[in-house]
Amino acid sequence: MHKSSVRLAAMRDGELLRETTLGYDHTQLLSEVQAWPGARVCQEAGPTGFGLHRALLAAGVDSVIVAPGLVPSRPGDRVKTDKRDARRLAALHAAGLLTEIFVPSPEHEALRDLVRAREGARLDRMRARHRLGKFCLRHERAMPTTRWGTTAHGLPARSLRCPASSRHSTTTCSPSTRSTAALRCWRQSCSVSPARARTAS
Repeated sequence: MHKSSVRLAAMRDGELLRETTLGYDHTQLLSEVQAWPGARVCQEAGPTGFGLHRALLAAGVDSVIVAPGLVPSRPGDRVKTDKRDARRLAALHAAGLLTEIFVPSPEHEALRDLVRAREGARLDRMRARHRLGKFCLRHERAMPTTRWGTTAHGLPARSLRCPASSRHSTTTCSPSTRSTAALRCWRQSCSVSPARARTAS
């Protein structure tokens, strides 16, 4: 399965009955599968999700999702193409050698997406914080706090005072200021020598 195509192979008693490539369209796939009464369908779990699986079940087709990492393979057989994969899955499924995975409900899947999105946002925030901290250290600037609050724009809860030059010595970056503006202030201070920065601060 791909985002735009599906490779279909139909086998019975080890004999290849039909093999074709179809577009990723539920109606087209259903009409093809329903032409084989009593057909059992399997597909590998992948980034396309479970939409086709649910459509097949709703149409009364026996469909399962199998784990790609648990598909048996012969030692040394590393050639992987859509044609070979479709035939191998059909033969193994007919022999009952594939491991079916749990398919979550739409509500369960939505909860999974929410948890994954939150974890991804947390990791992005941590990487951005580390980049900003290392940037300041490279230019001998210490961050004014080690605790990062959950303010509107992800800035520290305490104000950031822009260092050194007469133009920025009285400027304060409040938590309501966008992070890009605060970073610009720190970059502009990089041209100031450390001695002058200490004197001005």
